[in-house]
Order: sequence, then structure tokens, then C-alpha cells
Amino acid sequence: MNYFDYVSFGQAIKKIRVELGIRKSDIKELLNIHPDTLRKIELGITNAKLVTLEQLSELYKIDLSELLLDYRLNQNRLIKKLIHQMDELIRLGKHKHLSTLIDSIGTHADSVKDVIDPQAKVRLDQLQLFIEANLLYESKEIKLLDEAKGKAVFALKLSIPKFNVLTIEHYNYTFMEYRLLMLIGIILSHTKEYDRSALIFDHLTSRLNGEVLDHNEIKLLAKLYFNASYNAYRSEDDARSLNYADLGIGLCLKFNVYDSYPHLLLRKCVAQAYLKDLTFTDTREHCYQFLASTCQTQQLEQFKKVLERLSLKIST
Repeated sequence: MNYFDYVSFGQAIKKIRVELGIRKSDIKELLNIHPDTLRKIELGITNAKLVTLEQLSELYKIDLSELLLDYRLNQNRLIKKLIHQMDELIRLGKHKHLSTLIDSIGTHADSVKDVIDPQAKVRLDQLQLFIEANLLYESKEIKLLDEAKGKAVFALKLSIPKFNVLTIEHYNYTFMEYRLLMLIGIILSHTKEYDRSALIFDHLTSRLNGEVLDHNEIKLLAKLYFNASYNAYRSEDDARSLNYADLGIGLCLKFNVYDSYPHLLLRKCVAQAYLKDLTFTDTREHCYQFLASTCQTQQLEQFKKVLERLSLKIST
């Protein structure tokens, strides 16, 4: 099984040779490497032997064995790119386009099946199942929610064979596994299993708060705070909803991560109103100003409708 992109590596060493003005015939004369052998190496048809790379390294004045390491097949990079594409579609509300992304994942998996490492294959499968579960959830059809949850659980069992929703504290999770768990928590909330949903959100927020987080993990934690706040609102625990919203807002401001910021402001505003906290008007106006200043007019109109239903009109 190959773990290197020999085609791109071959193109790179050909570029070095050409820039040095070295002909294939020169290499045959200097190193006794047949031109056809070099041609196959540069085309990525043949994997160069270590001794050949050492000979060429002296002539090219660069360590080609080290250079080869730059051409390891990086499935992590690809998977991150696919996740970014998925997140953009979700952010823009283009959930129907997610099915096209599923096709892209399948096509890629087929094209690299002989070189992909097993763990990367699991991550690709988990990503595909995550998208499929999201599509089922977005339908908002009760009969499809169990299927969506089943796909998320199955995806987790690909990497955690003994996974059980009732014992989530027993396992360590990757970024995608955290997202799968969050989706399960969202689905449980939608099916009015608020206590089970709260247990998942409580555990995940507590776990992530105890770790050193990168940018994407901070964004994930902010989304978890939002969903925990919304779940508490649905279960009519307004004080808890407000607490989660405040934690999320504080996180966004601390790390300058604003994807979930307006949604958290909305949750705070609603919780304050139900708690008869008159400062909800300040939160409402701040939410309005933030959405207006960031040109999120469609989101603003959606938020207005939510607040109007609660008799909390945003002043214009």
C-alpha cells in the first residue's frame, strides 16, 4: 500500500532537474541511471529506490528523501476541506446541496481506495454518515429522526465499537465524533427527550472546556452552548438556558469567534424575557446591531419573526 503521491513528487523532481539545466542523458552519463528509469520516476510510474534518490540528491543538491515526505498522501487535509465545504453549505442553509457532497466523498473514496489508510477511510465514512443524518434531521419528519440518530450512532461505532449513548463519558472523541454526539443531542431534544439531550450537552461542554482548543473546536463549543441553551428553553428551564447562552457569548467574545454569536444573543434575549429581566431590550438591540453591521439581513428577518412571536419587537 502506497502512502505517497508519487506523481506530484515526480513532477517536483523533474522541475528541479529542468531548472538546473540537467538532461536525462547527463544523468545516465554521471550516475548511470537509465533515462527510461528517470522518466518513469518523474511520471510517478516507478517508485524510486532509496539508493537512486541518494544519487540524485547529490546531483540536485537537495535531499530528495526529505522532499518525498512532503508528498505523503494527506487524507486529513482532504477531509478538512470536505468538512469546510459541508459547514459552508449548512451555514448558507443549502442543505439540499449536501447530497452532492456525499457523491464527492464517494467518488474520492473510490479513487484512493488502494492508497488511503484505514483510519482516513473511517473518517470519510463518518463524514458521509454525518451528512446523511443531517439531511434526515433537516426534514424535521419525526419518523426520520430515529433513522438520523441511528446513522449517527453507527458512525460513532465505526471508530468506537462499544459506543453507547448511555455511557458517553467512557470514551475519548475526535472532532468529528464530537459533532456526531452533538447531532444526537439535537435529535434527542427535537424528540422531547430533554434530559438525555442535556446530559450529552453537559458532558461535551465540560469535556471541551477542560482541553486546549484550536479554532474549529472553539467554534464547536460555541455551537454546543447554543444547542444546550435551546434544549433548556424547550424544556422550560429559562435560567439554565440563560446560563448556557452567557457562557457561549463569553466564549465568542474571548476568542473572536462569531459564527454562533447572534444565535446565542437570541437565546439570551428569549431567556431574559421569560425571566422578566427587562435588560432583554439591550440584548435585543445588540443582536439587531450585530446582524445589521455584518450584513446578515436574512438572519435578521428570521430573528425578528421569532421575537415578534414573543411580543418582543426589534426597534427599527
